[in-house]
Amino acid sequence: MVKANMEDKRKLKDEKLMMLINLYDDREAFEIIMDRYKKKILNLVLRITGNFHVAEEISQDVFVSLYLNRKRYDIKGKFSSLIFKIAINKSFNYLKKGKELPLDSEKFKLRDNSLTPYELALKNERKRIFEENLQKLSPVERTALILYTKEGKSYNEIADLMECSLQSVKNFIHRGKLKLIKLVEESTKKSSGEEKNV
Repeated sequence: MVKANMEDKRKLKDEKLMMLINLYDDREAFEIIMDRYKKKILNLVLRITGNFHVAEEISQDVFVSLYLNRKRYDIKGKFSSLIFKIAINKSFNYLKKGKELPLDSEKFKLRDNSLTPYELALKNERKRIFEENLQKLSPVERTALILYTKEGKSYNEIADLMECSLQSVKNFIHRGKLKLIKLVEESTKKSSGEEKNV
């Protein structure tokens, strides 16, 4: 096989890149995979664990595991499902060890120059309240909601990624939404009550 240049490789689908990595230990192909997925994986792990530094470590571990186990990759399978599954499993393993850390709120600060300072502060406060309350959900509810709302995965894809039944996914998402709405409402009431007392 003639080696493709970096620009040609960037046009390849993930599964083809994994084939190059698998067969030829192609580091350029692996770099392309990392570039495509590092932000998605970091964001997914961050939302599951709630801590930026932990998410960075787990995300790096996801890519190390992917590379070390590249020979076991089933080329017929969808690559994105594989990498998300690795990230979810590593995040759950971390949480099972009881090492869940408080939310690293610095990571969630928003910068939007089109908003007035008041609007930006309000937007940041809503985001902070949402993210804090997202962390209060169980890991399975939180993960199912993130995969559904942020990653746009279908219920069937989520069931495959989380290795559970379709009905469980529906339950996780439904319960998660209800709990999150209640938690956000309570936090918003507390927050607006504190503002009135100031």
